[in-house]
Amino acid sequence: MRTILICAAFAVLGQVTALAQDDFQSLLEPKAASPSFCSATDNSVDLSNLLPNVGDIGNCGSSWAMAPAYALDAAYAHQGKKVQVSVQQIVSCDVTNGGCNGGDPLLAVQYMQDHPLASFTAYPYTSGGGKTGNCLTKSNYPYEVGQYQLLPGANSIKSNANGLPSVATMKAAMCAHGPLVSAASLGDGFTLYTGGVVGHANSLGTCAPANYNNLDAVVLIVGWDDKKQAWKVDPFYNSDFGVGGYVWVTYLNHTCALGAEAMWVAPK
Repeated sequence: MRTILICAAFAVLGQVTALAQDDFQSLLEPKAASPSFCSATDNSVDLSNLLPNVGDIGNCGSSWAMAPAYALDAAYAHQGKKVQVSVQQIVSCDVTNGGCNGGDPLLAVQYMQDHPLASFTAYPYTSGGGKTGNCLTKSNYPYEVGQYQLLPGANSIKSNANGLPSVATMKAAMCAHGPLVSAASLGDGFTLYTGGVVGHANSLGTCAPANYNNLDAVVLIVGWDDKKQAWKVDPFYNSDFGVGGYVWVTYLNHTCALGAEAMWVAPK
């Protein structure tokens, strides 16, 4: 298995005031023109079919860019549009972040809202070898972020995971808006995962304690299974990792700090 570089330089650089509960509930309610992705009462949900593929950051700490890009792809797919936006544009052109040295997904989404995005085909991913690359943007790229929102409590992580969004809140947001971007505390033990559920005794994979200082990666939460009591997560390693590229992580006790800086992304 090839060496995997986790986004160790991830840092929460922005401060966002959580929405009032009433405002948040209104955002969770799907508009009539946009039917929901799922039902929050479903026992299991898998939205990975909306993604263009299993992400692969290679030897670049670019999960901060890949996660929101794939969330946007899924939202477009839900509208019936087969789209894969350029991760490389975000990695190379978002100067508020650190390219292959890591970054903040919230700043990445703000870049995506302010700058139209190229397709993956027009601006392919070349940073897998570990180099950020030069920015090559044009002004007429077709894809745009219309809205994004941090979940209530998503920026509350301090010494532990207390106060992060509840499982119910995350399920409701996912069903209204699609896969969720989340920061995570993975650590070196996460790369040992070969199956089972991280956080359960039957899994070789482990993760770092859930606190601010251990946030070292950004992932995409694409579903859940209540029988497993777990989230289905894409850590953007490659399709050979874990179970077809995905990892099951227990949703109990905010294992791996899932829910930190959790947000949804929607197209314009």
